[in-house]
Amino acid sequence: AAEYDLGAEAPDVVFLQNPYESTRPAEWRVEALCKTVPRLAYIPYGLEIGGGEENLNFQFAGDVQRAGWRIFARSERHKAMFARYGGVDLRRVIVTGHPRFDWLKASDEVTTPLRAAVGDRPAILWNPHFGVAPEARYSSFLRWKEVIPAIFHQRDDAVLIMRPHPLLRGFLEERGYMSAAEIGDYFDWACSRPGVILDESQDHRPAFHASSGLMSDVSSFLLEYLALDRPILYLEVEDGPGLNDDGEVRRAFEIARDEAAIRAFIEEVVKGRDLRAEVRR
Repeated sequence: AAEYDLGAEAPDVVFLQNPYESTRPAEWRVEALCKTVPRLAYIPYGLEIGGGEENLNFQFAGDVQRAGWRIFARSERHKAMFARYGGVDLRRVIVTGHPRFDWLKASDEVTTPLRAAVGDRPAILWNPHFGVAPEARYSSFLRWKEVIPAIFHQRDDAVLIMRPHPLLRGFLEERGYMSAAEIGDYFDWACSRPGVILDESQDHRPAFHASSGLMSDVSSFLLEYLALDRPILYLEVEDGPGLNDDGEVRRAFEIARDEAAIRAFIEEVVKGRDLRAEVRR
């Protein structure tokens, strides 16, 4: 932002990719932009699937959506959510699909250190969300943080790729769930065996392509991973906000509410079974 002079450049359109006004400098927030730029366009950075009033307000009813001259939606159902939850005039919403799918597929053949580390073993990608707090419990991390790594500690025929949400460590510490030392000790323990790999790189595509299946909390990953046509386990939080209108897609997932379901999914992936393939496609 410091390297771009809005006044001097005088753009005709500014594209915004995230709905969280607090993440932008004051001069790049919607109210300020609308004073100097004739048009704002919005392409959501992720594939929003989380439910809950607060999240729906962020994704569909914020300043970005209300001010958007054009909003680009991934599907007709996604488009309808802007009207249902944000009161947006649907004439401003254009269905284009989403660039994440093209971006993901374009990297399919790239050989990476992660893929080399996995080798020929089936790998399962675990994607824990940061939302562990009671008011917006999207994450099952605190419930499964010992259970899931321990399963892979006990077997040598499969790999766990741990890819925690980038905000998870900070959230756990700030909210007092774990100290910084406890967080460090936890990840050291989890990755102390060859069957567990921690991936905190910026690009999630290598982890997608190196994996044979996904275990995920509520996340964009639940939708994006569908493009790879591989098994998905939804780690459901029964007292959480759940999924938005795209929640119908849960039919395409295995769903885990207990340890037995997690173990069964891992066994399916290791043995090359894909019980939801037809429904998913």
